[in-house]
Amino acid sequence: MSSRPLLAAMYEILSNSSSRELLNEARNANQLKDEMKRNNIPVTSGMSQRDMENALAAFYWKQRYPNKPVPEIFDPMLISKLSDKTPEQQEAIWKDPNWFIEVKRNGLRIIWHVKPKHKFTTRGRSTKDFLPSDVRKAFFWLNPTPGEWTGTVIDGEVISKTKNLDTRPVNGPSGEVTNNVLQAAMAAVSSSDPVKVQKANNMPLQYVMYDIIRYKGKDVTKEPYLQRRKYLSEFYNAFKNQFPDRLILNDTTNVNKKDFYEKVIAAGGEGGVLKQAQGKYTLGARTSAQLKVKRQVEVDAVVTGFVAPTKGSRLDKEGLVAGLKFSCKDIKTGKWFEVASVAGLTLEFRKQISIQNSDGSFKDITKETYGLVYELTGQEWGKNLFLTNARIARARVGADSKSADECVYDREAIKSAM
Repeated sequence: MSSRPLLAAMYEILSNSSSRELLNEARNANQLKDEMKRNNIPVTSGMSQRDMENALAAFYWKQRYPNKPVPEIFDPMLISKLSDKTPEQQEAIWKDPNWFIEVKRNGLRIIWHVKPKHKFTTRGRSTKDFLPSDVRKAFFWLNPTPGEWTGTVIDGEVISKTKNLDTRPVNGPSGEVTNNVLQAAMAAVSSSDPVKVQKANNMPLQYVMYDIIRYKGKDVTKEPYLQRRKYLSEFYNAFKNQFPDRLILNDTTNVNKKDFYEKVIAAGGEGGVLKQAQGKYTLGARTSAQLKVKRQVEVDAVVTGFVAPTKGSRLDKEGLVAGLKFSCKDIKTGKWFEVASVAGLTLEFRKQISIQNSDGSFKDITKETYGLVYELTGQEWGKNLFLTNARIARARVGADSKSADECVYDREAIKSAM
């Protein structure tokens, strides 16, 4: 990784940020089409990006396992934001008894395939075979005898009871101590030895059930939320006594929803998800029948560095930057600190700001990129005052322009509020 400050004394690095540099290297539509053509896979008009990924997944699967059926892929439903609604629409939803609210957790979305050999798959797809990653090894503690529930498919999230998970006893010098619950869940699931990591940290993981896609093998995605909720409750009641404090059914209510949400926030939670009583489950698509509402931190920050692509990755091969580093000035001391690393950049933007070496490898970002000011949003300030889940909200240009010197924040106040 590399970074270059805007000015020599502009900021100081708080800690190693390797665990925060999660790269978004999914192929875009044109790249998918090219890969399909290289493999003589028909590209038909109107194919969505997900359709192309599914076609490639089937192709690579049949190459490896010609006599086995292609596994069914369950892409979890994506939810919209309450903030996209007008203030009047938002207020109406808060008051409408046909809308329920559940706690929004901060973990990893995991689909549970209930079968004699349980399978747990991630939301993201592999860039090699386009199948969701199977992380069943990390769920060695969730293995009920399925019985009549064989064929059930659950949509849920794995969360961690601790934010400070230590992987050093297992991973040695490459290990780390995480500083928020999302990092902890990721470390526990993605470790090279998730069994040892979890056992060394007092078994911190829990599986929270949000929805149900298949009920004893039956497709229930077209049934309303309240009916799916009944199926989910049946499943939970069948196994809750076997896995106390490990298997959780997310709470839901349609009474005093704002009070419910505010209590979640006051307790340090991320927020809530509003769910329409008659809403259907739309696999792999964004729905307006479920709306997330959550707290977020907003800060203006200046580009002061970059995240180099991981060696051998697609971005590395294309000589493109992996992410940008941002800094702010402490309003009291005038010192600069790195506050965020953002990897969620579009391919076009990466191309615009990346400079390559003569061999085509990534070298730097353009000098014009250093010093650009953006408004960032994130979930919360981590214990080292690094913005978690940071993303770019907008560029500070035109009437909204700000200078680097206006990128200030109050470190003392943030620490006091933690």
